[in-house]
Amino acid sequence: MAFELFTTNFRFLFTLTSIALLTACQNVQDSTIALDSDFEKNSSRYEVKKPAWQFTEKAYQQQLGQFSIASTQVSWQNTTQASPGLISSGIPGQQKQPKSLLNFILDDLTDNQSDFVKQMEETGKRDFAFDVNFAGQTLVQTHCRIMYLNAVTEFRNSENSEQVVSTDQQREHSYLGCSLSTTSQNWQLVVETKNNAQARMQLRGDRQSFQIKAVTDRLELINNQWVQGPGWGRQITGVIISANQLQQAALAFEGKVPRLWVHQQATDAEQALMIAANYSLLMYDWLDKEWRTN
Repeated sequence: MAFELFTTNFRFLFTLTSIALLTACQNVQDSTIALDSDFEKNSSRYEVKKPAWQFTEKAYQQQLGQFSIASTQVSWQNTTQASPGLISSGIPGQQKQPKSLLNFILDDLTDNQSDFVKQMEETGKRDFAFDVNFAGQTLVQTHCRIMYLNAVTEFRNSENSEQVVSTDQQREHSYLGCSLSTTSQNWQLVVETKNNAQARMQLRGDRQSFQIKAVTDRLELINNQWVQGPGWGRQITGVIISANQLQQAALAFEGKVPRLWVHQQATDAEQALMIAANYSLLMYDWLDKEWRTN
């Protein structure tokens, strides 16, 4: 019996090791998102340059075909912390999960309001703006605000409650709100992600609206072939923007470079709007790395 158990465990361990080695040997050369073939064939693709030095506003300016991102402005991040008591969701000790030793200890200390553990809320905000120009004219003016809420748990020294030993931080709520002004109407871009909830994304105008779908799948380039990537991650890898069930634009956050697709049949003004909306999402991603992990 003992020999059979050892053999079974050995085979299981060997299988896991083989899978790990096989995965390690597969070098992911690039990644992107899957697109409708007709949309991809009739779209202009732009490879977006990541800002190498984010401390200067000009780092976010670039040329995308005949369109240019200009007049970029980025504010400093403003953060505040408060102690609201127990936070309703997302904090260790409040989640419904199997009890581990750490969870038990944290539950007990929290319930008894021990000085060893202090829970706080951290809120932050940051603004940015840019223009989308075409042929020397500004077609879209964009102004955005990033806001977020983090749940923060401080573990303190048992002999000195004022000394913080370690800190656990978890993103609870992320929000992006943008005003996009064109010559014909005003648009609002809203992206809201909450912990363990479906993302809410909208692009709405005075007379029209677009649907924005968050993409969580990915394609990976392995040995010069595009294959479906692993499906266990929930992180947003891109977005697809549609109107009347027709794809108008798409954005892939990951890969060697971020990629943006815009339908060629759209007018210059419509393409500029799509570029402005997607570039807002890219700047959001560059300025707040955690919003896609909610």
